Amino acid sequence: MPDQALDFFGFNGYDAVFQPDWIDEYAASYQSRMFYKHERNLLRFKIDMQHSTPIPHTRWVVGYAFKQFTVNEVNINQLNKGKEPHEQLPAIDGLYAKYIDWGIISATEAKGGIHHDITTGLVYDTRNNEPCPTQGIWSEIVLLNSFHPEFTYGKLALTHRQYFPITSQLSSAIRIGYQQHIYGKSPFYLYPYMVYSYLPSPEIDGIGGSKTVRGILRNRIVGNGVAFGNAELRYKFWHFQLFKQQWYAALNPFVDAGMVVDKIPLQITHITEDITPYFASNAEKIHLSYGCGIRAAMNENFVLATDIGFPLSKQDGTMGLYIGINWLF
Repeated sequence: MPDQALDFFGFNGYDAVFQPDWIDEYAASYQSRMFYKHERNLLRFKIDMQHSTPIPHTRWVVGYAFKQFTVNEVNINQLNKGKEPHEQLPAIDGLYAKYIDWGIISATEAKGGIHHDITTGLVYDTRNNEPCPTQGIWSEIVLLNSFHPEFTYGKLALTHRQYFPITSQLSSAIRIGYQQHIYGKSPFYLYPYMVYSYLPSPEIDGIGGSKTVRGILRNRIVGNGVAFGNAELRYKFWHFQLFKQQWYAALNPFVDAGMVVDKIPLQITHITEDITPYFASNAEKIHLSYGCGIRAAMNENFVLATDIGFPLSKQDGTMGLYIGINWLF
């Protein structure tokens, strides 16, 4: 899975300062649209198995994944091909290159690596409907053990989802998640990697974006331990028939949140240049966003989805628009 421009804002949330003018071509302090990006190619093979246990509504989970990461600076020459000189991206060091130069990202991890992951866990699931539940609980505990010659580590992931019926057409849903490195050391490119009992999408990068905290920049909230939450109402306001199929349309206003609860230790005292544009001391706090989505579902199981989210802080971006399928959780 190639990603020419993966978001990279540093570590520990607001402790890593985001300068929006540096990526704004019309700002006086403009650096490059790619300043907070790096290139990442991921080759992944993954297999997961789940099976019921003697305990009602409970399943065990076992999985294996092979992941090969290739990481580099954004290929500016490739992106500039065929563009007029005034449209081309400047050849400057982005944040990823600066972190390497400062020694925050070591040479061992800077270009990627191969990892073998083993996951084990338990799932408790009492949902009344999988595509769009209106009542029940869906909770899981998952332990990931990742193996690499230099970076072997473990990560614990806890996720609780609960659904509450209000009326026949209105329900509410919440999700609370916590992910914590519990031993070893992760390479920088795997700190954002989210762990679940299943693969919710081809890309499950860190907190911020379509799958975690909507409206906030992808990978904005990266740490040794992170927590996040979502709360939304789901109102089915229109039922209709189309193409001889039963459809409904729904709105889902939401509030999302996330925070680094255990920071990655960083050595920055040796950096000789002014670091105030890049780092803030003890600035991390809860990141909040709000927004609304709309859903169109066919026969209660195929769901087309659009969400738009807005962060409360300019340090988290301006807005996010996401088009896909299914409810977020």
